[in-house]
Amino acid sequence: MKEPFSAAMESPTVTVVLCTYNGEKFIDQQLHPIRNQTYKNLVILISDDASTDGTWEQLKIHAAADSRIQLHQNKCNQGYNHNFSQACAGVETPLLAFADQDDLWHEEKIERLVRALRYNTPLIYCDSLTFTGNTPRTAPPKSLYRRFEGTSILQLGLYNTVNGHAILARTDFIKKTLPFPPHLFYDWYIAGRAALAGGVQYLPALLVYQRMHKSNASVFGERAGQKKTKLMHMVAVSAHCKAFAESPGITTESHQRLMEWITCLDKLIHQRKAWPSFVFMMRYRADLFYYKKRKIGWPSQLKHAIGLIQTYLRNN
Repeated sequence: MKEPFSAAMESPTVTVVLCTYNGEKFIDQQLHPIRNQTYKNLVILISDDASTDGTWEQLKIHAAADSRIQLHQNKCNQGYNHNFSQACAGVETPLLAFADQDDLWHEEKIERLVRALRYNTPLIYCDSLTFTGNTPRTAPPKSLYRRFEGTSILQLGLYNTVNGHAILARTDFIKKTLPFPPHLFYDWYIAGRAALAGGVQYLPALLVYQRMHKSNASVFGERAGQKKTKLMHMVAVSAHCKAFAESPGITTESHQRLMEWITCLDKLIHQRKAWPSFVFMMRYRADLFYYKKRKIGWPSQLKHAIGLIQTYLRNN
């Protein structure tokens, strides 16, 4: 069996998996930096989910101009996760990168991720920054959040910083996670599986901008920025933790900890009993709230735990 490549010694082919749906307004602006990546050994696999606007016609123009582009169009709308799943299943290159519709990439994004990828690491991701309008800011604001890195599955038990549009992953690893569960965020799910399969690697470089507008889609069928997704957060936490608990490679200790957390969440969601979830969050606050940067940590963690529970109970 061939050993995994060393990214520092080779230039493996990367497939950019882009899924589109009614994206005619921004698809040209997105595709130009992808086509102009400094890393040239690319395949650009685009799966259109039965768009009803002019997206498909624009994609055909780009494909005619760039032989690296491979087009597929679903006969009927399959949904976000299913479209990504079937596209990833057809990837034949060693590495793949996800491209969420409407985002803007730095032209060195793929090259820097490939060169930074460590031997046997299943997944690496970079920083991203949201923006509105036509032009992103050129420098990131000071962030109050840490990015996830490593193998601690409990750190992904409340919040995820691994954005799909920032991921470069080994194709053989991604195929082991297919199909992506339709009720989960595919990037959160992949991050958890990667943590259990050797670890997640983080590159502290801003290489992708996420455009936010009223048509951004989420797994829950809501629109980005709408209130309902936030109010469903604890339900989403429970669903992802259950998937992680059933994943191969999980240790006995991690499984027990997740099952304890899931039990607390079930009491919150189905019985409106808040105390077990609050106690668990404070007991394991160093892991669950790892992403919050504060000089005095526990008051912020206490406030955040109370806020999450109150928001859920008040609106569900």
